[in-house]
Amino acid sequence: MLRIPHLFAFFMLTYATHSYANRLNPDPCLQMYFGFVYDEVVPEVREKLANEINEGVLPRYGKNFSAEAVPELDTIRVYSKLGRVFEGASERVLWLHGLGGNNSKHTSMLELIAQTSAPVAVDGKKVGKKGSTKRKIRNLENFVQIAGEAIDTPGTVPPFGVGPSMLNHRDLSSVANWLARNIIEAKSVAPHLPLTIGAKSASPLFVLAALPEVRKLVDRIVLISPELPNKDINLRKTQWDGLRQAVEQENAGIEWDVIKWIDSLNIRDPWVVQEFLDKPTLILTGSKDTEVVQAEKDHYAKLAAEAPNIQYVNVAGAGHDVFSTNININPHLTDVRKAGLESYRIFYDFLARTRP
Repeated sequence: MLRIPHLFAFFMLTYATHSYANRLNPDPCLQMYFGFVYDEVVPEVREKLANEINEGVLPRYGKNFSAEAVPELDTIRVYSKLGRVFEGASERVLWLHGLGGNNSKHTSMLELIAQTSAPVAVDGKKVGKKGSTKRKIRNLENFVQIAGEAIDTPGTVPPFGVGPSMLNHRDLSSVANWLARNIIEAKSVAPHLPLTIGAKSASPLFVLAALPEVRKLVDRIVLISPELPNKDINLRKTQWDGLRQAVEQENAGIEWDVIKWIDSLNIRDPWVVQEFLDKPTLILTGSKDTEVVQAEKDHYAKLAAEAPNIQYVNVAGAGHDVFSTNININPHLTDVRKAGLESYRIFYDFLARTRP
């Protein structure tokens, strides 16, 4: 016979499961107590998403991408239909998207993979219509084909992603260990190709934390609109105000529990030159980005001035997704195509200048 405490426990377990399935307004207390529920569901969600991507039924992905759930690395991997490594590719990039935002964070990573993997020409015909952004990118002086892939990181939960549960990563060292394992696997697929790690927004924190363990495997780092770790109360308030402004400006969905989680990991001293371990590093921010505040941009300029291996560019006219060339999802950015093209130029020039 069920007693009152048993009925209450059953109700709470059912409620926690329902909260995970929707993941729109999760209760942090329930997440802490019923963490095991999340790990039972995530593999099924990943498999379903991977199958839908491979079948080409998701408009956001179209028919140009492949995907696979990777349970041993606790993530999902998305890459070009050409393959994880394909003929003609001379570079490898492992991309990490931003956290806490809506699906546009994936769209920006998909655009990067699509733009950088396609060849200049196929069967003698140039890729992209004459005058198109795609053709302009292919015509850049240092354009190269890149075998790139994106993985979902800790903190990206349904409906925003299918990365590892935050419940399994309570501190930065745990996330660093997870990422290091993914980097080791990514390098093993094509050890002959230079490997660059690219990360956006909050994810650069993970990259620099993992770098000491994989320093011999990583050739370069690209940080896109990075959030600067710091302990300064006034700066942290400014960062939060900038994020809220961006959410309102773009009418974007946001997962505030994820933002609070990453914010807790970010309470530490700002990055210093030594943490980059002399790796060639490109830091890109957008002049129209309200999420990366001026104090952060000043710090990145200071890092670049102190270390010849670090290059910093604040791209004129660009927003948080500096590589985006799509004005339809960035209607408030009038120069987004020009800014995105400039970001690609800087990126390819950086790869050419720092090629091992």
